[in-house]
Amino acid sequence: MFKINYSLPNRSNLKSLSGIVNVLNESSSTGPQGSTGPQGSTGPQGSTGPQGSTGSQGSTGPQGSTGPQGSTGPKGSTGPQRFTGPQDLTGTVQTNFLTNFLTSDIHVNSTYGVYTDGPTISVTVPGTWYLSGTVTIGSVVNFNIATKLWAHTGSGTGFTISSTNTGIPGGGTGSMALSGIHTCTVPTLYTISASETFNQNITGYTYIVATSNTEVNTASSLSGFRIGN
Repeated sequence: MFKINYSLPNRSNLKSLSGIVNVLNESSSTGPQGSTGPQGSTGPQGSTGPQGSTGSQGSTGPQGSTGPQGSTGPKGSTGPQRFTGPQDLTGTVQTNFLTNFLTSDIHVNSTYGVYTDGPTISVTVPGTWYLSGTVTIGSVVNFNIATKLWAHTGSGTGFTISSTNTGIPGGGTGSMALSGIHTCTVPTLYTISASETFNQNITGYTYIVATSNTEVNTASSLSGFRIGN
């Protein structure tokens, strides 16, 4: 048999050993958290998420400036035909206005009471007509003249619408205006005529003038306007 020699530590040595163990135990516990380290670099971008819902419509903005004019559109359809005037008694369409001028001088008959016809218009549209005209009378000698605006059918008799008379100085001229309203139901002639006021028997000295003061064919004229049915 073997003999083992073993000696126990003394009390002071045990106390020192216990302190070392305590120190080891204290050093093994968790210490306080250290400071945060620097941020790392940004990672790659993730995939796009789903689209959100549409927001409410905003208010209408101000109107923009006018753009350039567009091209001309196609031609429209033809409109209704215009009125061309009433049909006359002979079946011919006629306007509601007529006028006529003397184109040459006409000598006045020297026989008392016999009228010499001046400007004339022929009305074939039935209705009410306003008539207006002027005759210019010239005379080599002093002369008294009567004029009338009258309606007739060419037979020599008819209806006097307006009349007047005046004196013409020798070597001068005088103008007389006549007008009136007349209703016709048949084709009618309207004429301004002139005659001596008494028997002076001076043939060839007095005439109805066509041209006066270089106004060609305007010295003696007659016009008619249809003003009603």
